[in-house]
Amino acid sequence: LLLAAEFLALKAPQHFWIFYIATTWAMISTRVWLWWEGTFKYFLCDFCYLANGFVSLVLLFAPSNPNLLQMCYVWAHGPVAFAMIAWRNSLVFHSLEKVTSLYVHALPALVMMRMRWPPTGPSAMCTDEDCQLSPMNQWVLPLIGYTVWQGVQLLLTEVIGAHEIKSRGLQTPCRWITEHPHMLAHSLTLKGARYLGIMGADERFDHASKKTKLLFVASQALYTYFTILPCTILFQSFPANAAYMGTLCIYCLWNGARYYIHVFAERYVRQFKEAHNNSANENNNEKKES
Repeated sequence: LLLAAEFLALKAPQHFWIFYIATTWAMISTRVWLWWEGTFKYFLCDFCYLANGFVSLVLLFAPSNPNLLQMCYVWAHGPVAFAMIAWRNSLVFHSLEKVTSLYVHALPALVMMRMRWPPTGPSAMCTDEDCQLSPMNQWVLPLIGYTVWQGVQLLLTEVIGAHEIKSRGLQTPCRWITEHPHMLAHSLTLKGARYLGIMGADERFDHASKKTKLLFVASQALYTYFTILPCTILFQSFPANAAYMGTLCIYCLWNGARYYIHVFAERYVRQFKEAHNNSANENNNEKKES
């Protein structure tokens, strides 16, 4: 899959969007099937899935609309791509869950990058030779779309699905982040809230409290704003765009390498412990027999 993505992105970029839609939605469909009756059902209303859906629809039905393509570029390179760091994505080849999480965050930016920087001819994102990312397409349209998504997500998790989430103990992105202090969003939000006096020095997040939920809505909005900021530079500079995506990919490779080292080291130690225990048991049995 990775080799096919690399080949199409470099040798046949005009067809890369077809590969993106086919593979991404195969993975997302599999995730829906696996998660729908499970604990992570409400993760499926996260922003990255909306962004992938919107990018796919634009590529299918409006591939020559520069305004919509620029909006897709901003979403893909801003909050969606940077989520690889926020959610600590890793390339672990044998894990469908980890590969899917990486895929839905990385592929929209890669396909938009190829649309922005075609090997020949002008980009469909540009209306003239002096291609600029307009304020309307960088800020107004993406933030309106983000605000609509945030409202729908709150409606689904706090009103329509509130009883199911509470009775079944289902996870939501907010609950997951509040229960995992190692996550960047958790630590930064907690430090910021304590600095502003919103939370006490010893106060912890409570995923069921309104204050915690409002804090994470606010932190998500700030995250979206700050991740959109560099899109101006990325849109104007291919080296900057390539360096940005390369850095994110290296980060995910590094996390994957650390995962494998950790897992194999644990298995290695467990193997020797089991061998030691078996040897000790055999010695004890021999002593009893003698």
